[in-house]
Amino acid sequence: CEVGKYGAGCSQTCSVHCAGVGGLCNHVTGSCNSGCDPGYQWRKCIRECDAGRYGVGCSRQCNSGCAGSDNACHHVNGTCDSCPAGKYGSSDCSQSCSTNCVREDNACDRDTGNCDGGCVPGYWGHKCLNTCSQNCGGPDNTCMLDGGTCLSCDPGFYGNWCTNPCSSNCGGQNNGCYQNNGTCITCDPGKYGAGCLKRCSDNCGGINKACDRSSGVCDICSVGYYGETCSNSCSIHCAGSQNACGRDTGSCTEGCDPGYIGTRCDWGLFFHVKN
Repeated sequence: CEVGKYGAGCSQTCSVHCAGVGGLCNHVTGSCNSGCDPGYQWRKCIRECDAGRYGVGCSRQCNSGCAGSDNACHHVNGTCDSCPAGKYGSSDCSQSCSTNCVREDNACDRDTGNCDGGCVPGYWGHKCLNTCSQNCGGPDNTCMLDGGTCLSCDPGFYGNWCTNPCSSNCGGQNNGCYQNNGTCITCDPGKYGAGCLKRCSDNCGGINKACDRSSGVCDICSVGYYGETCSNSCSIHCAGSQNACGRDTGSCTEGCDPGYIGTRCDWGLFFHVKN
């Protein structure tokens, strides 16, 4: 028979898994002259190794770390077909998945060890080995899987990782501020601005002299003053002991003193006396 052929009429082809150059086989029986390529067995090298074995002559046992009762592996190179739950490794499943993987039995990707189902609360990263900031909000300090950005912050902190303290001038029990920019949610009475660092006008009315937390506009004015920040004095000719006037326009609320007219009582009357 020609090289690579055997049997009656030389009609059959030697197995492609016959070892050696050209894969020669017996011209009568088809038995491979030089044995089999790794991963194959029998005289004609047409059968893969039995489960649990691999390599030249199927003489090697699969790694005991491979999954299954027979530790099945690739018949040629011995790479595990699959890994037991909680193990990974492209060849021998010898590495343990992170205990912070969220899936049952801490299962992870068999090649990379990445936690496919995400992380248990409080951890982040592909393998869930990084700890979320202790200032992330919620009982479990939950953060994003990629980058560890906190979903929310504990009161009194702001920023992606909640590492920045809110201004001590922010109002409320915990000096609360917004996570994205640290702007105070509320200000203590008498303060305003993004960090509550500005003082409301001394002419703002009320016990706390309160004003708008963004603009500083007074909620009310002290008696005798008007304008947004109560910086304008009511006319001294407004009637009444306190010279009261309207907060927006300055018009005298109780009328004018004798001899004066106008909404703000700023026009005096002049009389001509005849001899």
